[in-house]
Amino acid sequence: MAVMSKPKLFVIGARAVPNFQGGIEKQVEVVYPLLCREYDIDVAVMRKYQKNKKWKHCNVIPFPSFPSKKVEKVVYSFFASLYALFKKYDLVHVQGIGSALFLPLIRLNRHTKIVLHYRSQDYIYPKWGKIGRRILKLAEKIGVKYADVVIVVAKRYKDYLQKEYKNARIIYVPNVLIKSNQQDRSILSKLKLKNKGYVLSVGRITPEKRFEWLISSYMQSELPKKGIKLVIAGGEDQVAYFKKLKDMSKPLKDLIIFTGSVPRKQLNALYSNAYMFVLPSSHEGTPNVVLEAMSFGIPVYVSDIPAHKELSFPSNMYFKDEMELTRILNAPPVVLYNTKMLNLYKPEEVVEKISEIFKKLLEED
Repeated sequence: MAVMSKPKLFVIGARAVPNFQGGIEKQVEVVYPLLCREYDIDVAVMRKYQKNKKWKHCNVIPFPSFPSKKVEKVVYSFFASLYALFKKYDLVHVQGIGSALFLPLIRLNRHTKIVLHYRSQDYIYPKWGKIGRRILKLAEKIGVKYADVVIVVAKRYKDYLQKEYKNARIIYVPNVLIKSNQQDRSILSKLKLKNKGYVLSVGRITPEKRFEWLISSYMQSELPKKGIKLVIAGGEDQVAYFKKLKDMSKPLKDLIIFTGSVPRKQLNALYSNAYMFVLPSSHEGTPNVVLEAMSFGIPVYVSDIPAHKELSFPSNMYFKDEMELTRILNAPPVVLYNTKMLNLYKPEEVVEKISEIFKKLLEED
């Protein structure tokens, strides 16, 4: 009896896998190893970040990009889309609108089904200039038009896209919660951190994370006098902004720590032992690091923005300005959320929803 071959799936959008900083990359790292049981998967990455050709049960295909981070995905997604056209995949899964610009190339092969995973309205982020915002907005229009299905990670995105693009097929599927109990506590001794002796924030060092709010509020609070440190864990993404934060921190440079990009096991140790977790972002797609922090049962406080409001936390978990954040830092931290809400983001359940979308799409003529 002949063994049926698995559908061929091509993934575009991740710069590298595994252990690469970025929301898309983290999701890719969890989702596709689970999908490998049902699909033959190739993952497009950027050659400058990764040259390995194998990752777990997935094939990894490196493509050229560009030295500048702001335009690297334009070059990368062009070559990846061209490759997808000639390889004639059954399904192409595009992660983020930043990689959707060349979907018309893939669409030239009518056999291939296309799914766009809409993770964020990237064009509203402060880091993009006028030209970058226009390109990303164009990529959104092209992506939604040429995709057979658009998966959104937030309900507000579904509402927006259904209003903006009347005929689009939009399906809401939440992000996967990245959870691991493995910890490397060496980072605590390396950074001279005591258990419950530091405030933690996690994210790439970019303006939309608004770390200057956290630094300013921390410096005005009573925490420095108590010896409670501030730890910001994330890789430097913009030199000028990082310099601004470092300059702000100089008066308390021994208490304010920038870790750079941190391996997962060390990040788990930072979460687990934090006094509290704070995310002051001005913009977020789905705040994955908030969910990660919650999974360790530590107090969590977030800025009053749509992405955080969609999580429906109690009102006293939110702050709208630096003054309110300072008050939070001065008060005893309390766990105010219900951990049962994390069940919505279990990897197996989320991946099953994605697989069902793929299956139904592949069954269509």
